[in-house]
Amino acid sequence: MSIRLTSPNGTYFAGDQVSIQVSADSFMGSWSQGLVDHTTLLLETGDTDRHAVHAGASVTGKPIYVNYTYTVQQGDLSKDLDYVSRGSLYWKLHPPYNENLLNDGGDSFDCRLPSPGAADSLGAQGDIAVIGTEKINSYVRGVTPAGTYGAGSAITVAAEFDEPVVYADAAAVPALSLNVSGAQRTAAFWKGNNTDTFLFNYTVRDDDSADSIGYYGTGALSGAITNRTGHAVNLTLPAIDTLSFLAGIALDTPVAVASVSSPTAGGAYGVGQAIRVNVTFTAPVTVTGTPLLRLETGATDRNATYHSGSGTPSLLFRYTVQPGDESDDLDYVDESALALNGGTIVDQGGEAVSLALPPPGSDGLLAGEPALVVDTELAEVESVSSPNGTGPHRAGRSIAVNVTFSEDVVVTGTPRIALDTGRAGAHATYHSGSGTPSLLFAYEIVAGDNSDDLNYTGSSALSLNGGTIRDRAGNDADLDLSGLASAATLAGSSDLVIDTAAPSVASVTSAAANGTYGIGDQINIAVAFNEAEVTVDEAGGTPYLTLETGETDRSAGYVSGSGSTELLFRYTVAEGDESADLDYAGASALALNGGTITDGAGNAATASSLDLSGLTGASTLAGSKSLVVDGKRPAVSSVTSPDPNDTYGIGATINVTVAFDEAEVTV
Repeated sequence: MSIRLTSPNGTYFAGDQVSIQVSADSFMGSWSQGLVDHTTLLLETGDTDRHAVHAGASVTGKPIYVNYTYTVQQGDLSKDLDYVSRGSLYWKLHPPYNENLLNDGGDSFDCRLPSPGAADSLGAQGDIAVIGTEKINSYVRGVTPAGTYGAGSAITVAAEFDEPVVYADAAAVPALSLNVSGAQRTAAFWKGNNTDTFLFNYTVRDDDSADSIGYYGTGALSGAITNRTGHAVNLTLPAIDTLSFLAGIALDTPVAVASVSSPTAGGAYGVGQAIRVNVTFTAPVTVTGTPLLRLETGATDRNATYHSGSGTPSLLFRYTVQPGDESDDLDYVDESALALNGGTIVDQGGEAVSLALPPPGSDGLLAGEPALVVDTELAEVESVSSPNGTGPHRAGRSIAVNVTFSEDVVVTGTPRIALDTGRAGAHATYHSGSGTPSLLFAYEIVAGDNSDDLNYTGSSALSLNGGTIRDRAGNDADLDLSGLASAATLAGSSDLVIDTAAPSVASVTSAAANGTYGIGDQINIAVAFNEAEVTVDEAGGTPYLTLETGETDRSAGYVSGSGSTELLFRYTVAEGDESADLDYAGASALALNGGTITDGAGNAATASSLDLSGLTGASTLAGSKSLVVDGKRPAVSSVTSPDPNDTYGIGATINVTVAFDEAEVTV
């Protein structure tokens, strides 16, 4: 057998009724519908227990349901309603027939209920409090005089009770919910504890507007309120016209600016970029014309122009950054920065709204958000330099060029800088550095490039080449290089030597004195190059210089000078050598002979670069010196006598002349 409440949980006062239902899978066979109609259920209700009387049943099927109704009487009291005992079912108000009764199957039938307080008992299933007194009802009325009240005004409302009431639970302080044009507002408890009148105060908000106000439904009153004896109070308010119970009290707060903000992301913005600003009012507004919002943008303040939002609380203004505008954290100029500019801004009733703005810089407003930086100052080139050493640098090597700006710049594409390498079209191309002040450009040296002190070609050498270089605000950088001081230029800050030419001969001469040199004499010949230094490697052979020495040309072999600009070759006069004015044998007289001659950049001399045909005059050996080579021994060319033909005897002197093939011989 089971039992359950069919009335809702709550507090029931004198005269209130509580419905209870008992069910069983079977009932006594001798119990007819008529017998069931005379049963009652005895309840624990304080000093006097009460019977819940039969209120209908169904015994034709299974389970069988029997309904009971309990009417609260004066003096009844129970914090959690339950029946008296397991044997609380009665018939005709006599002790229960719960033994030796038969069910439909003829077996002994037990009509006992679950033990009071057990999990399936009446008290455990529900939460019914019984107070056998008349209800302590509550009513609400206005205290504040009729009139129109604005933001900050206090509206006092009274809750009146049938007798003095109290609240003692700090966690459940009484409160009263008000209906302000459909919006739920809370009036806070003010005073009146332990009296029959509680006073509540509501402070009008700046967005409140209503012709009349009421409480927010019959359940608007809340809190742990009891009478002085601890009995609960009926907090259900009368179902009156809750929108106008405070007749004559109206709320009319002028629509005003609540906030100024921006949906534009924080960051830097440059010339031509748009920044959006929202001016939000406390209620929807209607706009005509083009109101303006004055912004603090440096030497010249700018206007953000009304764009959209009429009919809503939030109006959108747009500001386009102009040349010369500057701000580290964009804000409006002052509290009067919002101007109608010949237009109108009115509330939904057609009344002009307040245009006063909160003080600039306030938290939660435009300048209090992530900073909107206005930056129209162009990034300028401050220096051009290179981390590479002086060199010289030959073909195939890379030269790094750093272009440093006055602020961070962002690069797209492949800008480049033209270099003066003696060859048209030499450009260092952008490599890295976007987002920093220093951009790295790279240049690979090719054949034909030569420079004693590398520099860019001129003031317009830095070009975009279809890309962009902009500061973080989006302003195009100033690429003009004309204003750089000498020390800030590439040539002034770096001594870069580019040398891609093979070393060539500048002159051939000798330190030997002019004169005649014979067999075994040595003549040192100096071959000067067009480089500061050249290096000779004899691992594969020794270079030599072929000389024009008559029937057989002779070679002057390399002797010394590696690491300098001049190489020394030495020639030893051999028998048979002859030259009236010693010179090299021709354009190709200087030969590597398997060795190498390289310059400081590592460029190797070639047969072509060692061609001597371009030397003339004093740059040639014969043109710079008068060296006579005579490697022939003197020979008798004739023997004669100047004496007349005759016969000469003993003691006679005969002169004999021996002539040589030399202009002069010495005995």
